[in-house]
Amino acid sequence: IQKGIDFWKNFKLPQKYYAFFYSFSDLDWAINEINGYGFWGDNAKSPCVLDEAICTGANSGLHHESPYHGVGKFGINSADSWDRYRYGPIHIHEFTHSAVAAQWIGVAGNPQENANQATPCWLNEGIAHFAGLSVGIDTYSEYVEVRKGQVTGRHIQPPFNDYSTSAILNYYNESVPRECLGKPDYVLGYSVGYLTVEALSAMAGSDSAMHMYTEMASGKDFEAAFGIIYDIAWSEAKPVLAQYISSVIGEFFNS
Repeated sequence: IQKGIDFWKNFKLPQKYYAFFYSFSDLDWAINEINGYGFWGDNAKSPCVLDEAICTGANSGLHHESPYHGVGKFGINSADSWDRYRYGPIHIHEFTHSAVAAQWIGVAGNPQENANQATPCWLNEGIAHFAGLSVGIDTYSEYVEVRKGQVTGRHIQPPFNDYSTSAILNYYNESVPRECLGKPDYVLGYSVGYLTVEALSAMAGSDSAMHMYTEMASGKDFEAAFGIIYDIAWSEAKPVLAQYISSVIGEFFNS
């Protein structure tokens, strides 16, 4: 998490960030503990699969009222212990969600809600996944290995097994802020969205996507913010990005 704080130190950050780690057997403890800090304890269930009695995921955001503290919930499951992503990247990924929402502190009554409504879903998960993987992994060779595994290991089943240029372009077009939340293709933010932010970072710097959020927090919509930061219209950039992302994922599956 500290690496994530250092990465985003030139932007607004939550004054405090609380991270809760627990297994399913400790779920009641986590609910009570989170309640005790003045947050909504039932959010402890968000990383858990209740019918399988496991807590294996993670969830993070800003508390909905001042003081806008970041709150992260991290499921601990022994079956995940092999996964390199669980040792640093996931923590930075989740902190990044809180850092993104923090850009609306001082300009919105509910910064987390405003961030959710302003952001295409591919960017919401893409920026967090890029930060988690690029900051949380120490060597380039390991990054390349984990990068491939994260993209191919999540979404290879229908309807997410079409990574053609046209399919990715359609995904961009369907990723309308606010409307895209809760849709089945939200999960493509961890693959297509992540690779898109990676490409944009190569173009204009590793924190360039975060600068889009400062523009959006100042009142601009996504497309206006994109044009300011990348000096090209989103309508012109997305066909090129779709073609590039399609080729990268195609190489992953064929190598």
